[in-house]
Amino acid sequence: MDDWFAIPIRAFVLAQEGMLVYVFAINTIYLFLMLLGYFVLRRDTGRLTRHERDALMRSYLVPAVSVLAPAYNEAATCRDSVRAMLKLRYPDHEVVVINDGSADDTLQVLIDEFHLYRSSRAPSGALATRPIKALYESRDPIRLVVIDKENGGKADSLNAGLNVARAFRRRTEGDPDPARLDAAPAPALLDLRCDCGRTRR
Repeated sequence: MDDWFAIPIRAFVLAQEGMLVYVFAINTIYLFLMLLGYFVLRRDTGRLTRHERDALMRSYLVPAVSVLAPAYNEAATCRDSVRAMLKLRYPDHEVVVINDGSADDTLQVLIDEFHLYRSSRAPSGALATRPIKALYESRDPIRLVVIDKENGGKADSLNAGLNVARAFRRRTEGDPDPARLDAAPAPALLDLRCDCGRTRR
């Protein structure tokens, strides 16, 4: 009779030991996979190789990007800032500078430096902004649009830029650094930070 009671007890002990072995084995496998993934990711820096970067620069599949740069009384520095943004290595981008009712010669400096003419291009967006006086484009083969509008602040300027931009938008804030822009690992992760003449760290 005692043997009959011992059988289920032995079966329970064996099942319990089997579960312990299973849990130990599965956790050992998970630990191995985690360690393997850790060392693989350490070797992958996330940067594109030169060949991959060159192929990307020639691709028609890369989304277009519009760089929006509000400017207010930046006559002394906007020339260099805009030139730096135009040097961005990207296959399809435009620079949209928004002159937010500057009281100095910001607009005239841009007109003279980049050979701007008054364009018939009209805003295509519907965001509410202060009135736009004129849109300018360059006679030179550069992707530059300048918006001249009444003063409304940075947010209003960015809205005006969004209404005019033809491509995906990336807000800009801080001085442009072409070397850092080129180092972006992928177009979708581009973080362009430039605002004519101002530096924010």
